[in-house]
Amino acid sequence: MLVAAAAATGGGCVVGAHIPFQVQTPRLYARGGASISLAVEDQRDEVRSGQRTPDFCGVMRSGWGFPYQVMTASNAPLASDFADIVARGLRVNGFRVLVVVAPPNQPEAATLQALASGAADLSLLIRISEWKSDTLTRTTLTYRAAAQLRDRQGQVIGESFISGKDVLPGDFLDPMAKMKETVPAATRANLEHLLNDPSIASALASASALPPVAPAAASSGPDS
Repeated sequence: MLVAAAAATGGGCVVGAHIPFQVQTPRLYARGGASISLAVEDQRDEVRSGQRTPDFCGVMRSGWGFPYQVMTASNAPLASDFADIVARGLRVNGFRVLVVVAPPNQPEAATLQALASGAADLSLLIRISEWKSDTLTRTTLTYRAAAQLRDRQGQVIGESFISGKDVLPGDFLDPMAKMKETVPAATRANLEHLLNDPSIASALASASALPPVAPAAASSGPDS
């Protein structure tokens, strides 16, 4: 019976798996009304080299251990899902957020220039160096990311970094369903750790004392 159950997770059953990251909302410490230009860069080696597409987020293994790609449920790049998640958490706490798209392999100078063009009180750049789930019955989530907060003059006023390998609860009978539950929740928790770091949280909160900045003449992203 155990062998049969394990085999049931194999073959075509694991093809086409997706993870719904976009439904998460991080609980952030900082509250305020400052405007923030936000960009998330995907610096994962396999994405920058073209080996994986930007919506790749892990592997689901068959009962025999063969890996099959797992993609974002939104069909958007993982960086876009993360930008939406972070923006939602900031907006819930009163911040005004403009999301700036930062394609893989875009030079850092170009990303910083795009952030600055939003004329916001703050610029928040998140870099994803590693983010991958690996599921058989349980899931291992391996991650490494950094956040950098800059003021209007482009000076760094806050930085944080997270790295780890989380072993998440599994389900022997339906590991895919469990993966879709545990990976987004763990991702939300890890992003909370990144942005609730005192260096970032205190800088976000103190920025609300700044006078308002007139919006840019033209904007292609959301302003609230």
